[in-house]
Amino acid sequence: MSNAIQKNSIRTSRKQSPINGATRLRAVFATFETAVLSIIVIVIVAGFSSAAFALAQPGPLTTSVAVPSAPIHDLAAFVWKRSDLFDGRRGASALAVATDPRHGWIAVGGDQGLLVTLPGDGAAPLRVSLPAVHDLSFGASGELYVATMQGLWVLPRQGDGFATQPFEATPANGELARAARRVATGHGLIAVATDAGAYVARVLGHEPTDGAHLEWRQLKANFPAGPVRAIGIHEEDGRVEVWAVVGNALWRAGYAEPHEPMDVFEEAVPERVHADAPVDLVTGLPGGAVALVYPAAIHLRARNTVTRKFQWRLYRPIVPPGAVIERFGFGVGQYWLATDRGLVSSQSVVGPWRRAGPPAGRAAAHAMAALGARFYVASAGGLLVADRTRGGRAAREQVFSSTVPSVSVVHRKALREQGLQARVIRDAWRGVRRRAWLPVLGLRLDADRDRGRGSDLDEVFVSGEYHELRDSDRDRSRDLGASITMTWDFRDTAYEPEQIDLSREARLVIGLRDDVLDEVNQIYFERLSVDAQLATPARRGSGGDENEAQVDRFRLELRRGQLDAALDAWTGGWWSQQLENTAIPRD
Repeated sequence: MSNAIQKNSIRTSRKQSPINGATRLRAVFATFETAVLSIIVIVIVAGFSSAAFALAQPGPLTTSVAVPSAPIHDLAAFVWKRSDLFDGRRGASALAVATDPRHGWIAVGGDQGLLVTLPGDGAAPLRVSLPAVHDLSFGASGELYVATMQGLWVLPRQGDGFATQPFEATPANGELARAARRVATGHGLIAVATDAGAYVARVLGHEPTDGAHLEWRQLKANFPAGPVRAIGIHEEDGRVEVWAVVGNALWRAGYAEPHEPMDVFEEAVPERVHADAPVDLVTGLPGGAVALVYPAAIHLRARNTVTRKFQWRLYRPIVPPGAVIERFGFGVGQYWLATDRGLVSSQSVVGPWRRAGPPAGRAAAHAMAALGARFYVASAGGLLVADRTRGGRAAREQVFSSTVPSVSVVHRKALREQGLQARVIRDAWRGVRRRAWLPVLGLRLDADRDRGRGSDLDEVFVSGEYHELRDSDRDRSRDLGASITMTWDFRDTAYEPEQIDLSREARLVIGLRDDVLDEVNQIYFERLSVDAQLATPARRGSGGDENEAQVDRFRLELRRGQLDAALDAWTGGWWSQQLENTAIPRD
């Protein structure tokens, strides 16, 4: 009988659990839906949102309050009337005016030619047919220089009057050189601003009788090419210079004889007024000051009272709303601004600026000149003339124009400082409306790690013998997984539950805005009231005591300081910065 083979198999298998040491690491990271969604929403909303709102700077806005009339000795007014010599109601618009204080002559020019007269002598005025007059200037001998776009003309003196026909004194040939925009005289020189550049000539002690008597020199060395906007003659420390505006720059040229070179260099103006080009250049101001005039600002170059050096200071006069400055000047104790919305005046460059009485305060003013106690304005309404008077209706109707920023600008600054701008709520509503189109983003990361170990024990009976067979095995595995999910809930396009919370927040913000604006209004207009009282010359007390008036004024100044501090608190110090920009220079 063959040997029977018997096999008794016994298998034991052991697989370690993570607890027992057969390490199974399963790291499941928590879902980051909330955090990731917040980041995505911020990025997307920032991309869709409009650009940040830029607050406007104080513009040419003004707030006016009436000042009570007062019979005080130093309050003078100007009574304006139209001159029958050059009446704009007859279609004669005046563009230029000049006076000759030594001889008493007045010249006015416009789109209908030139008129020269001697006020008060009863003689008929001299009318000269010329192209549209852009500028006028009397020479040292009384001759009259007339700048037109068709050449420079000279009206010479003849006896006690003027010749009836002018002669042409254009500095050079060519159409550009004939376009004379401005003319200036002084210190024995005559300077002309043309589209071809700047020209200067010396009048040697006598008036020219024809164009050949003027030996013109063009400013060329280091001088830029291009049209000259304005020109003036200025004396400083015994040196006579020609100042000219080319483009946005101011240039100076020390005059020299024809055989000598002229020193030409650019005057460094510390602050530029945006991209605006200067519209006027004024020399001969009190204290030897020079003014560079822009459409909405004035750069004044005056001597420092301590260092005795000249310094530039920028002023932004408060003019009628929307007005553009054309000319600036000084006469009869006042500073004057000619704008396209009327004439304004002030006793100081820093203001307060007052609109002139009608019709000068309403008609577009182009030029101005003083003669004695009278002031003349070339305007769209013709030639306007004013006499300096005291008291009367004109004095009672003085209007105070504050130099502080307009209330609307202060509102915006205060709301911005408090974080209560209207755009905050608008942006929030815009975000709520877009929220339904933004997905809920889910990010999930999985990591699995398995390690197993097994062993088998077999018993085999072969040929009458038992044998033990042992088998063992080991295995390892790793699994990594990642998933991103995006979920849209389009029900939010019809109704967003957070609208209720946002509506409640909006009502709170509106209430806070109303409180802030009400407080700012009270402070601001009380500040204007204090300014108006301080602008009115002090009255004597009821008992005639001047000390009482000084005490009242001191109290008003203290109150103004308190109001300034309150406005500073609401605007984060912006209010004081604006006051410093328009402060009277004390250095």
